[in-house]
Amino acid sequence: MSTEQIPADWETMELKPDGIFTPDCTVFLNEVNVGHITRRIFSLRLRAEIQVHGNTYNVRRDGFFTPVYIMENEMGEKVADAARISFWGNKYQVNIAGRLLQLKFHVFSMKRVYDLIENEQIIGRVGLKKIFSRTLQFHCQKGIPAEARLFILWLILGFLDQANSDSSNANNM
Repeated sequence: MSTEQIPADWETMELKPDGIFTPDCTVFLNEVNVGHITRRIFSLRLRAEIQVHGNTYNVRRDGFFTPVYIMENEMGEKVADAARISFWGNKYQVNIAGRLLQLKFHVFSMKRVYDLIENEQIIGRVGLKKIFSRTLQFHCQKGIPAEARLFILWLILGFLDQANSDSSNANNM
């Protein structure tokens, strides 16, 4: 499914950095601000705070070799989690309120793209807006809660940061 083949009834969210030198991002749906991700870059592990619809969620990465990504509400209750399906693959299982989804990585037209899959059907796609852009676009079916979408965007931000860090470290050798 190429970008041109995005179904007309899908919604598009955009995650835009708040500035050139800040890790924080604002999320828009049809140019309307629907949420904010405040990333804690000086933490020893991947952490952030997501604000959406007046609610605050804490997200974090637990573990090193087999990391689990967790989203909790203000009361500390787990809302969503994600984990890599296999050590060598770029496929993740995402559990959002009992709804099991998969995030599958691939390269499409020189851009890193993640497909959101449910029951072997692509229900969403996340990728950079342009090759050298810092703006992420999330095209998906209606009905996926905004909290879940922001969790997925946060996951992919972390994956892209890691990939960029890995490639810059390889260039320094």
